[in-house]
Amino acid sequence: MALVNHHFAIYPRVTRETDETMKIFIPVAAILALGACGSQDEALPEPEQAESVVPADVTEAHPPPHREEFAAAWAEACLEAEPVGKALCKSKGLGEPGFTCDFGLGEDEYRRHNAELELAGESWALVDPENACNVE
Repeated sequence: MALVNHHFAIYPRVTRETDETMKIFIPVAAILALGACGSQDEALPEPEQAESVVPADVTEAHPPPHREEFAAAWAEACLEAEPVGKALCKSKGLGEPGFTCDFGLGEDEYRRHNAELELAGESWALVDPENACNVE
């Protein structure tokens, strides 16, 4: 049984002619690729200046009230209710006035209740004290 070299069956034999052709082809391909890269910069359009848009009615944003500020508003509106133990207030949403506050009364660890707060002059006030003070 004779040994067959399969290497030449898969890859064609490199001859002197193909070697010379490759010596010419590779530099020409590189020059064409570099030439194509430089031509793309000229075709780009000039960027347009964007107009700055100013919102019609800009209102000053207030930070959310702290626990002490909410507790003072709660004590003023709900005279007979337990004092606030914990409170966390956050904005109602982008562009919406006022804040919504989750709070717990007394020694309660959890913030089981919620109420809405707005700035009334220089102090905070509950939006709907009748419903907010009606907690069980």
